[in-house]
Order: sequence, then structure tokens, then C-alpha cells
Amino acid sequence: MSEFPMYAEVKDNAETLGAVATKKFTVGAGKRWLVYGGYVERDRGAALDIAFYNSSDKLIFAFTQVASGATNISWGVVYTASAQQLAEVVPLDTGSYVKYTWSIAQVTPEVTCLVIEHPV
Repeated sequence: MSEFPMYAEVKDNAETLGAVATKKFTVGAGKRWLVYGGYVERDRGAALDIAFYNSSDKLIFAFTQVASGATNISWGVVYTASAQQLAEVVPLDTGSYVKYTWSIAQVTPEVTCLVIEHPV
């Protein structure tokens, strides 16, 4: 028996981006996400902010800024660099989003945001 209901879909939202300083992963219309974590590449030395916003662009919460560097970041259930682990998954409704912000624009970073997507 599957751990997830038949109507849920696991999505990694993996992308290789062009030159960017921010990236949003937005919950689509008629959907709800359970966010488990992600991966962020820093191909240029930069500080990194990871934040969660509701559909009205109000900050729900944010991790403490990851210090400047060129190391790649895995966060969520596996992020332990500064003991910032999610106690549980983060639920997000339609229009809410996860936002990555680098302090310096990146060249072609790889990013993911691991979620389970449910219809509303």
C-alpha cells in the first residue's frame, strides 16, 4: 500500500536556471503542497535566504540566512549545517510560494523544491 493517497503527486520541481538572483516555487491553482525541503546550488559565492510566503506575499517564515559561500545547500529534513531542520513538513495553499534569494546573481544554478502536491 502506498504511503501517499492516490491523488497526491511527489514533485521535485528541479530546474537549471539562467542568470538569476531569486527563484520562486509557487503552488498552482487548485493545488496544495506539503513542502519537505530542497537543494540550492551557489555557482558564485553568495549568501542565501530561503523563505515561505502566503498568496498575499506575506512572510510565513524564513530560515536564518545561510552565510556567504559557494557551497551547495540541501535544506529541510536533511539540512544540518546550522541545526535548521524542519520539525514537520510545511503546508502551503494555492498561490503561496517558496523563495530562494541569493545576495549575488548566479550564473546557471541548479535548484529543487521537494513537495507532495494535492488537489484542493
